[in-house]
Amino acid sequence: MSKTITSLLSVVGLVNLLSLGCGAKPSQQRHGCSAMDEVSTVLKLLEESPDPSLLDEEDVLQRRRVITALRRIAQRDLYVIREAVLRYESKMNRSVRTCDDRALARLFVLNKYLFNCPEKADVDVPAFGAWVGVPYDDEHVNLMWPLGYDEHGRIVLTSTFGAYLGEPYAATAAFDYYRKTYGRRPGTSAREGDR
Repeated sequence: MSKTITSLLSVVGLVNLLSLGCGAKPSQQRHGCSAMDEVSTVLKLLEESPDPSLLDEEDVLQRRRVITALRRIAQRDLYVIREAVLRYESKMNRSVRTCDDRALARLFVLNKYLFNCPEKADVDVPAFGAWVGVPYDDEHVNLMWPLGYDEHGRIVLTSTFGAYLGEPYAATAAFDYYRKTYGRRPGTSAREGDR
């Protein structure tokens, strides 16, 4: 996505958030926080969560911390999360212009957590990025990867990441596509109907 379009989307998102910020009715503010505070909270949760691309298979505690952060982020409205994704992606793309695009792994996992990406999708779906290790065959790709379900039906981080190849991960484009195509993953929102 061009920098002009990304900047325009950020300005539009900021205008939308400001319209729900300080001047918002109390019923439009969650727990007394403005939408801008919510975006800041999501950004802080993203930055403080462990980088899922750096975890070992045996690091159960850090894997749980990733899922806990995702669960806490998911309690926000999608427009707030999207603005945070856009800001985090822009920040990483400005600061990380090397081949180490794993800096966006937190957003990759967040998108898979928030949206009902299937474990078996048509192999021709848009990829938005290229982590090594995504399970696929001639017909299907596991879009939920690196997440899966444990024996109790809870979402868990099931896999380790490989290297990253290609263009930077298009996190905001993936967010929009997954939201439109697959919708919100059941059980990941504090408010039912948040699409």
